Amino acid sequence: MTCQTRGVLPAQVTVGDPTAARLVLLIVITLVVVGFALIAVAVWLIRSTRVDPPEVAVLELMTTHAYLAADTEERERMIERVLAEIAEAEAAAADRDDAGDDARVENDVRPDSSAIDATTNSSDGGESADSVR
Repeated sequence: MTCQTRGVLPAQVTVGDPTAARLVLLIVITLVVVGFALIAVAVWLIRSTRVDPPEVAVLELMTTHAYLAADTEERERMIERVLAEIAEAEAAAADRDDAGDDARVENDVRPDSSAIDATTNSSDGGESADSVR
């Protein structure tokens, strides 16, 4: 009894059928290739969406058509504008950091001397009334 390979339903395929083995091998190879393609796309996406440091802004400016078409004086003005924007951004970031530090200090509650006196007992040698012995 032989099994024909034309129009064979999956339920009719026998174990050890060379056509089925080739089909499974082709599916496995296709899935592996698709997996490698997805990994390549993920690496490309991560690299292309990475944020450049501000120091690279001048080099990025130098690759623009406007910079290449400008004369020397205009190029210098363009570079100065970019450097000023970088300095402003760094100053704003530093101000945000300083403001956050100041806000934390201002929100700290300073102990009131009357509250300290109320919690201490002079007869116990200055220990806190809440302390456990």
